[in-house]
Amino acid sequence: MKEKNEIRRQMRAARRALTPEQQDQAAFGVMSQLSTQSCFLFSQHIGFYWASDGEVDLTYAMDFAQRLGKRCYLPVIGDGTKRVSPRMQFYEYRQGMPLRPNRFGILEPDRRFSRRIPVWCLNMVLMPLVSFDHFGGRLGMGGGFYDRAFAYRKSKTNTYLSPFSTPALIGVAHSCQASTRLPSDDWDVAMEGIVTESFAALCNNVL
Repeated sequence: MKEKNEIRRQMRAARRALTPEQQDQAAFGVMSQLSTQSCFLFSQHIGFYWASDGEVDLTYAMDFAQRLGKRCYLPVIGDGTKRVSPRMQFYEYRQGMPLRPNRFGILEPDRRFSRRIPVWCLNMVLMPLVSFDHFGGRLGMGGGFYDRAFAYRKSKTNTYLSPFSTPALIGVAHSCQASTRLPSDDWDVAMEGIVTESFAALCNNVL
């Protein structure tokens, strides 16, 4: 099985090689796929992300969600300390709200002008990724932000009858980012589903 860093290198190169036209088609395709999914249609509080490094752009999907009256949120990365890893939290985003780049150059809401929502109050989170498999495996950039933010979902006391089973975690990717089976670590938090420009696939009875 390939090592995570080798998979990251190959998949990041593949998505960065996509043309602007292909990227735009992927963004529209993901929006179209989401528009047919009950998990998305019935969710009122949805976590999105601001695309970078060839990730699927979700601005079409956010615009569509807001036209449906849904509330959209973007991740904000905290500062952290030498002993405490930076935390990722979600803040509301509306069209026209000020955004500013974080330490990675990714735009995020200005906390002075936005409202934070506890992650378990979100109904659905659309997560960026570097690669995915159809068993719920997700390979990110290696920062561990999503795994830490949703680590509570791995608790042995967590059940789908608990409020702490939310939100539904759905990966978003280009089809070319698929892997047969990803290596995993104990701290990895699995996805319930995956959405690409051409399909929406179920991993754990959510979509």
